[in-house]
Amino acid sequence: MESMMIVCTRCGNPNDDKARRCKRCGHKLQSSIRPAPGPSAQWEKLEPMRSHITPERRAELMRMFEACAYSLAVVAAVAFSAVSGLWWPLYAVMAVVAVLVVVRRL
Repeated sequence: MESMMIVCTRCGNPNDDKARRCKRCGHKLQSSIRPAPGPSAQWEKLEPMRSHITPERRAELMRMFEACAYSLAVVAAVAFSAVSGLWWPLYAVMAVVAVLVVVRRL
């Protein structure tokens, strides 16, 4: 039985059909052999994953995440101010967070 050959798309060198890379240039070879339908073919028929989170719940989670981020900024400013002894950055952070909370209606 004669072995099949695959031609490299980069350099044109004939290679064994089971080869993954060209012997001459090392380019990745793409075989024309398709896998037989079997157990692996069932994975292609799966439906895309759907999220069970409603848009309202997603919006609520994003608001909670945003509130946690603002809280983390305040805690970081308090820690920085306590360590450095400079309290003015805390005032600025508190003002910015207060404005964001009012504007974003958290």
